[in-house]
Amino acid sequence: MPEILSYDHRIVRPDGKIRYVEQRNEPILDEDGKVIARRGTIQDITEFKKITLALRERETELAQAQAITNVGSWHHSMSTDELSYSDEMFRILGLEKADFTVSTESFLAAVHPDDRDNVDVAAQRDPVRRGDLHFEHRIVRPDGAIRFVDHHSRPVFYSLGTVVARRGTMQDITERKEMEIALGLAQYSLDSAHDAILRCGVDGSILYANPAACLALGYSEEELLGLSVPMITDLSPEELQDQ
Repeated sequence: MPEILSYDHRIVRPDGKIRYVEQRNEPILDEDGKVIARRGTIQDITEFKKITLALRERETELAQAQAITNVGSWHHSMSTDELSYSDEMFRILGLEKADFTVSTESFLAAVHPDDRDNVDVAAQRDPVRRGDLHFEHRIVRPDGAIRFVDHHSRPVFYSLGTVVARRGTMQDITERKEMEIALGLAQYSLDSAHDAILRCGVDGSILYANPAACLALGYSEEELLGLSVPMITDLSPEELQDQ
């Protein structure tokens, strides 16, 4: 059976303007089923094409912005229970889009076992919440790498005030969390050091004093933070900077 053909292309008018058109044609058959002619239509689809190209460009820009900021997005329809991910969501999860079935269950399987119960409770509560939801947790990629993510979601309302969907974002905050952990360990090392440690401004004002410094100098931490080194020693600010 001869097929119906449909395709779109551009034309250039005599005035130089470019228009997008869609052509469709179908065969005309004789009594024996042989093609004896074809008839078709041509439609100007320029405005539709402009909108389609603009949307495609916007989607590309959004994907680039998400990749730069490590932010993926998702949408969950309440009526169909359909969950969809942006490309960046798959990248954060370390998954190939073609090999992954998007669902609440498959996402929970990617959550770190120690965080899974809390995330599951939030996921069960999420659809019916009328407010925003925010929480952090860990995920485990297929290669075993552990990543920290920050989740935000908010409801999408129907005109009558019914929650019909939720939109959310998931940001990879691993580097930030690792820095926070490193800073916390460094602070713990300072706080637990047996030597007296002071951190001072260029004018000698005391910005930090560890417990050993408080004990050695005979001041509470609150008292020391209201003083400067020249007030408790014979060192001048210039001499202090040389120390």
